[in-house]
Amino acid sequence: MKLIRSDSGIQVTDFSWLWGAIGFPAGIACLCALAGNLYRGVYSGQTVAMLFGASLGLGAGIILTQWSGFRFDKRQREVAWRRRSLVRAIGGVIAFERICFAVVQFSYGSGDPKGPKDHYRVALCTNDGIVPLTTDYDGGRVGDDRCREIRTAINGCLVLCQSQKLGLA
Repeated sequence: MKLIRSDSGIQVTDFSWLWGAIGFPAGIACLCALAGNLYRGVYSGQTVAMLFGASLGLGAGIILTQWSGFRFDKRQREVAWRRRSLVRAIGGVIAFERICFAVVQFSYGSGDPKGPKDHYRVALCTNDGIVPLTTDYDGGRVGDDRCREIRTAINGCLVLCQSQKLGLA
């Protein structure tokens, strides 16, 4: 996640490219092997496995590669957000009055005993429910520190705007 500060507000962006970097080459390799088998007339379990591998690799790359952008505008007192993948885009606008605060969500555990055990992401608590800034979690101490910094910046922006609205700032 990347945090950009400006006079008009803050912007948080995230681009999850790892699944695409793994899925697309793996899917293309399986697709080439599948084409080679079909060209040679080999119709075996290996051909079915290559079809499955190509579908899985390309599908993961297409669905799980995502870009998220949240722009907190102090002047308009709203958050404009957008989340895009290669196949769909969603987004919206949330007024600051509907946001209670930002939190760091925590997930414990991973399958890799040498990898980070703790995973973090930032989410907005709104009157309508939780809105995560990213669909995936960052792992380890660096992810925790980055998420806490972003949470603090968002909550500071929200508090500043609330105090300006009330005439306290």
